[in-house]
Amino acid sequence: MEENTRRDLSAYFGPIFKITGGFADNREKRELVKQIPAKAAWEVDGKNVPLRELLLSDAVDTTLIQTAVYDTIVKGACPAQACRNAFQVWPMKSNAMTVNIGATKGYALKTAEGAEVPITTEHPTSATITCDKFTARAEITQEMIDDAVVPVIQYELETAGLICENALNRMVLDDVIAETVVIHHDCAGANLGMSSIGGAKGLMTGVNLNGTDLLMCPEYAAVLMREFTPATGYFELGDTAKTGRLGTLFGVNLHLCNAIPTSLSVANFSYNSDGDIGAYLIDKSAAGAIGMRQDITTVDYKNPIRDLVGMVVKMRMGYTHFNHSALCGIEY
Repeated sequence: MEENTRRDLSAYFGPIFKITGGFADNREKRELVKQIPAKAAWEVDGKNVPLRELLLSDAVDTTLIQTAVYDTIVKGACPAQACRNAFQVWPMKSNAMTVNIGATKGYALKTAEGAEVPITTEHPTSATITCDKFTARAEITQEMIDDAVVPVIQYELETAGLICENALNRMVLDDVIAETVVIHHDCAGANLGMSSIGGAKGLMTGVNLNGTDLLMCPEYAAVLMREFTPATGYFELGDTAKTGRLGTLFGVNLHLCNAIPTSLSVANFSYNSDGDIGAYLIDKSAAGAIGMRQDITTVDYKNPIRDLVGMVVKMRMGYTHFNHSALCGIEY
């Protein structure tokens, strides 16, 4: 017999909200729980209890709606996740963290047996990650709750999550654009798609770095997608043409970033004309790191229903770069 499993509660936000909020009578409850798979479970006192059973019980676990709300916020953030996947993410225990930056290229020294290992860098480089707080408010009104307008409430929660994730993307993107990027691959208006990734990766390999991840703007992604368009008269579509998911190319993980840089120069992250930088090839191990003091969370969320009104979602995070050469800008 298959065991009950803990699932993402955002999928069942509607029935959980209506039942825990007291918006359904017994007959309506029985109909609402049918939207939840029988095997979906929740842990109570170390045991997995079916969600249906919990929601139909006299004493409903109020943490269900709190978890459903949080899962819905995170669900909204997921489509925007780009920089957190392209760069390292380090937990922070305070508002600032200083790290020493080791050598990212070169060679180890030949050292005699028993001899002291020489210090190759007298003054190692350091970088400090300083976190800032970013907030968004879910525009949920008391009237929405009183009327149990579930789709609108879900939409507002997802939007708050999306806004926070895009703040992370823009924070990193602003730093990347402001950096003195040493390496550029200039397409000169030709070979703008997959070939550009190969060219950029070759440049990074030449300085003993690895192009592991690609942060790309929507226009650059569109150019790549065109290369997967079937030829005229050929009607068998590949996985990329069917799903729109580009996956991995030349061993490089692709990340679509919809965030718009704070900089007024759109050319820093677009791909339409000469001089535009449409993507950045990244060596994830050397480019920089996101410091995460507090990932997406809610503020003062105690009452499961009442505190949904004007709910505040926040993040505390920072970013700093390490090696300028660990980024290669791909120019149109």
